[in-house]
Amino acid sequence: MNTLMPAGDDSEGMAQSGAEDGSAERISRGGALSPAARQAAIATAISVVGRYFATGNQPLTPQAALGHKNTNAAGSGIEQSPGTLLEALRLRVALAAARRIGQILNQIAGRATFRYELRPEESIGQVAGQLDVSRYLMRLGTVADVPTYPVLTVRRTEHTPENVLAAYATRWLLRELQASVAAVRVPPAGPEHRRYLEERQSLERALRLPWLMACIPASAQVRHHRAERDLITSVKQRLNRREIANAAPYAELVHWVECVLAGEPVVDSGDLEWDFYGEQFDTRLFELWCLRILAVEISRQLVAPVPDLNPGWRGGEPAYTWHQYAGTFQLYFQRSLPRVAPERRARWRRNDGVPLGGIPDMIIRAVRHGDPVSERFAVIDPKLRQRGGPPTEELYKILGYLENFGLSSYPLGAILFQTTDTDDLTSYLYRAGGPDVDDSDALNGGALYAVRLNPAALAASMSALAPLVTDILSMLNIPRLDLYADEESDSDEPERFYRAKQAELRAYADTIPPNLLNQSRHRVRIALGDSRWQALGNQAQVMLATAEHIGFALLAGPESSSETINDYSGPVIGVCASIESVLHDWVITPATAYDPALQESCNKATLGATISLIEDSLKGINNPQPKHLAVRTYIEESGFNADVIGELILPLRRISKNFRNPAAHRHVLQRQAWTGLWQLVVSEDRILAQVIDAVCPPVETADYDTGDSAGNLP
Repeated sequence: MNTLMPAGDDSEGMAQSGAEDGSAERISRGGALSPAARQAAIATAISVVGRYFATGNQPLTPQAALGHKNTNAAGSGIEQSPGTLLEALRLRVALAAARRIGQILNQIAGRATFRYELRPEESIGQVAGQLDVSRYLMRLGTVADVPTYPVLTVRRTEHTPENVLAAYATRWLLRELQASVAAVRVPPAGPEHRRYLEERQSLERALRLPWLMACIPASAQVRHHRAERDLITSVKQRLNRREIANAAPYAELVHWVECVLAGEPVVDSGDLEWDFYGEQFDTRLFELWCLRILAVEISRQLVAPVPDLNPGWRGGEPAYTWHQYAGTFQLYFQRSLPRVAPERRARWRRNDGVPLGGIPDMIIRAVRHGDPVSERFAVIDPKLRQRGGPPTEELYKILGYLENFGLSSYPLGAILFQTTDTDDLTSYLYRAGGPDVDDSDALNGGALYAVRLNPAALAASMSALAPLVTDILSMLNIPRLDLYADEESDSDEPERFYRAKQAELRAYADTIPPNLLNQSRHRVRIALGDSRWQALGNQAQVMLATAEHIGFALLAGPESSSETINDYSGPVIGVCASIESVLHDWVITPATAYDPALQESCNKATLGATISLIEDSLKGINNPQPKHLAVRTYIEESGFNADVIGELILPLRRISKNFRNPAAHRHVLQRQAWTGLWQLVVSEDRILAQVIDAVCPPVETADYDTGDSAGNLP
């Protein structure tokens, strides 16, 4: 639904002149997802879909089971909230399994198995049945007021192994339904809860049927003694001996229970079906799918986990939130701009004072930290209908919405529309000023996107969405951190995160007011000494000063609580990166400069790998590799004190193990870690100063020199 127009108005309107684009806007067949696209959209956004349909107005209809072997070809980790996903899947499987068990029970009910058995009874006054001779002989000689005779009577009973198995499966599934509904906590008015009540009542009615009721005590004993496999073996033997006339439903029941016990899916893709929302809600499904993949692409470019969906996202809170050093991104779903930012008021009003409103499907709010705090917005609206060209009319509506709420200075908007293409998903980009606008400063003039997406082509859709997300990150001057990670590291995920965090620190340095960043630079310079400061490369100086600024700014804030925990992993990475920079700039790079291949491989070494390389080179290990010989030769020829360097190996390993590695593995590091590292590296133990003294020649400087008049380092 296009929420920028009045409800119910889904007309495309008059075709716009295509002079600007070279062709008139063409509307192609659309308005509904294909079965493959619908299935893919549900699989991608199931954690969002299950939480949206809570009003109870949507029916659950049988849909082809989602492929549980589905993988993300784009490698972007579409579902990184496995708890929510598994709970939602568990409920869908339970509902579908309940429907299937109901069908099996109906097939059995008409021809439930039974057998005849001899039961010992007492006949009073006369022999009414077959005399049980053994019991009668045991009673000879006893005197009673009324003579009784032990007899054997033939009775029909439904107490058969296969019926006990049916009762066991029905009771197990009833418990599973109750547990899965409790785990997902579906709204009482939601369609899942309605279907749950229907299936639960159906199973409870089935258990009151005579042929199942008679088997309930035995099924309880099976569960108590964990004798399910013995029971299954007995039923399979009766099936093999053809002792069960109505064999087909019982055989399916056995297979179903065996799958449960083996932990296998009880609903197979392409075999059975799950309960999902009907195709009349494809429009809303497309919007929810767009919400999910937008959150995934933002996280991918930030090299960060996809945040958990905020439980209050339908009540006005942001659906997703990303906290970065430069600021915060908030992604809202179907909230008007005044609800997101109350200070933003509509400029156009009706003659009776009512403002001209509108509710976009998605608003992204970027709040820049610092003094003063600033914010920018992006407005994004998905449209399910397919088009042969750019959706010009909807783009004008986006521009009108931005202008109405005073966002025309730095506008950023997008229309996401459906296509059935699976390869090249063409997008359209408009920038104020035309093609001569410098892309490096493009957002200052604004950007307007029209992006084709196809839920059945996830990888291509993510690629098509990437330029829009890059502009979204630019609202806080954050670059695409995933590009830095891919260029500077291999596929090792912790190292990708580590490199991306370094890139974020460098980018954040450009947003810090110059006077504040200079204060941090001066403090670190004085702590190290001017000569040592000059020995650091420019990037290392920037990261170390930025880490100091962020770390002590967080310390100056309120104590972290269980609700809000300050993460110091970024400043920790900045400090560790400065040590890496010194070792690489002054030892590894010059030692391997004569061999480009050797230099390329060694320059990718992490702090731990660099320490190991230097340690092994100093030891003179057996069968040294070319890199060991190169480093040892360089240290000897440069006149460095190998003993001093060797003494630093142990504290450097501790820094790598206790600080650098946890930060690279995305552990939340609290203030104790930051203060401990700063004291160890800069202020007290001065490990960084010792490393610089050991591997760098003295540098004479005139300013901030803490050495003697000759420029020697203290």
